[in-house]
Amino acid sequence: MNNQASLQNVSINFSSNEVENWEVMIDDSQIKQVLINLIQNAIEAIIDEGTITISLSHVNVYDSSYIQIQIVDSGDGMTKEEQKSIFTPFHSSKEQGLGLGLSICKDIIESHKGILTVSSVKHDGTTFKILLPE
Repeated sequence: MNNQASLQNVSINFSSNEVENWEVMIDDSQIKQVLINLIQNAIEAIIDEGTITISLSHVNVYDSSYIQIQIVDSGDGMTKEEQKSIFTPFHSSKEQGLGLGLSICKDIIESHKGILTVSSVKHDGTTFKILLPE
């Protein structure tokens, strides 16, 4: 993945906000699969050169504590219409895509009692947020 990022002049930055002492019960191989898929999609969304920022933080939502993993890319972004269907199985914007990656990611996160969201602006990048309960 780093090789592809380098070939496309994509820099990947990481930041964490004091999360080393927090505990989350996860299947690490499944969460790794989700992260690889989201980062790979972010790399592919960047045409010539750009940035991907991955951040880890603690958030409270509706009186519940979560670890938040945020993946922000400076790629082409998506329209609101495109965002509505990205988690639908067999929907793909890629010529060679099967349309299962993001659907599987959402299922994995939800099986961990978590939340996966997307926000994007056409021509201005995309943000995926993963919330995993502590």
